Amino acid sequence: MEPTMRQKGVILEGAIALLIALLPVTAFAFGIGVEIPFYTLDLTTTLAQVTVAAEGALGALGVPPAEAAEVLNEIDMEVSALPLLFPVPLLGGSIEFSLPFVLIDGLRLSGGFLNDALLRGLADLFDLMVPQPLLHEQFEADGFEATVTADVSFFTFMLSTDLVKRLDLLIAGIDIGLGLDLIQGRITPEVALDVPGFETEVDAALAALHLGELYWSAFAAHGTFGFEIGLPFLRTFVEVRYLLPISRTPGWWGLDIGGFTGSVGLVIRF
Repeated sequence: MEPTMRQKGVILEGAIALLIALLPVTAFAFGIGVEIPFYTLDLTTTLAQVTVAAEGALGALGVPPAEAAEVLNEIDMEVSALPLLFPVPLLGGSIEFSLPFVLIDGLRLSGGFLNDALLRGLADLFDLMVPQPLLHEQFEADGFEATVTADVSFFTFMLSTDLVKRLDLLIAGIDIGLGLDLIQGRITPEVALDVPGFETEVDAALAALHLGELYWSAFAAHGTFGFEIGLPFLRTFVEVRYLLPISRTPGWWGLDIGGFTGSVGLVIRF
């Protein structure tokens, strides 16, 4: 399937926005990178909240206690098998320019971004079908009919700045550094459940799920270690950052930033 003009436009706009953000320092730059940065979400609290939300929703729907207990037990079993750290990949780039200090080789600015429109556009480029909405089903149970429609929108970004010291070995290099990160994200589920005669109960059940509380934000310091290999002017690099959170804002679901971030990409040096 060919990507639509709107999806191509979303990808192009993202690339232009990144270039515009980097333009003010290009006159002093000696390194420009294209990369896939990532960070991790700590789901420890979030997975515990799944049972709390499910119990509230089942109670609002009037599910008998015995049946609700069976459902909650199944949910607990499924949740216990999920990983506690979830990696979040982004699309981004970086720019580095030199500083006239003995112990510091450069100041690097980097960032990454991802949202649902960009993800759908990329999926179309690779002929992957992502339905919209994600779910639209009609079903019958216990003598009544219901219709459920569900979709999701999201956005997330990460901005980083680093003071870098580099050891260059002609065909390889090692970077160490210190810096700061700003990481934010939000997931917005869009759920419509039409069950004639049970509108009040359905509204109460959806409210118990706290669907408007799926967001996270963190400001952190970090230490950086990176390795790059290739020609002096074009190298592949891998970088890991160990985070020390300064402030964080999880929502009701407790989505929180994990202990490290990183990136993989290509860097051009001048």
